[in-house]
Amino acid sequence: MKIRSLFWLCGLSLSVMVALNALPGCSGTKSEQPKADDSAAKPAPAPVVPPVEPGLDIGDVEAGVVISATVPPEAISNQVSVDNMETARKRLSMATITVKPPYPATLTVRVTLSPQVSFEKQPVVVRGKMRRDEQPIEPEFSTMVTKGGPIGDTTIKYDFDVMQGLATPPETMLVYARFDAYLMPKGTPAMGIDPKTAQSDLHTELMSNPVRINFVK
Repeated sequence: MKIRSLFWLCGLSLSVMVALNALPGCSGTKSEQPKADDSAAKPAPAPVVPPVEPGLDIGDVEAGVVISATVPPEAISNQVSVDNMETARKRLSMATITVKPPYPATLTVRVTLSPQVSFEKQPVVVRGKMRRDEQPIEPEFSTMVTKGGPIGDTTIKYDFDVMQGLATPPETMLVYARFDAYLMPKGTPAMGIDPKTAQSDLHTELMSNPVRINFVK
């Protein structure tokens, strides 16, 4: 009886193993699923768009073109002395000129334009005159500012004779430069601009520091 029971158990175990191997998922070997194409799963890279360089506005002209006026060093003499007042940023805020007799026949005040930023891609036309007690002094000054800042042109200079047209000098007079400034549209070639006539819708006025001239006796 024991031998027959042992045969019967072995047969039963063999039948169970065959049945389990026939079931899916019970086999030790797993069927491999086809892999998806990696190139189809990844999105195409976005095209590289260069950043748009912003254009300048009229505020850049007002802050970026500094105008100063004073007597140049070569005009200082025993009869002409100057006291220049500067701001904390070393910009000229006021110039006081003292003139003693004998009064010179001419007295030069030099106007200096100092561009602080580059206007190479948007030129600025500057045009105007020196004012003596609100009266314009000839001739008219005109120029074009293109470069600027630490790697461009640093200064543009123009001299005015503030004694022009005076029969006798007054006790005192106030002079300053007042210019119209026109910012050209972006991409305007500088070669085609005539600073004597060019205009633009982007317009502002630029003024120098005041220059007080006292004629002492």
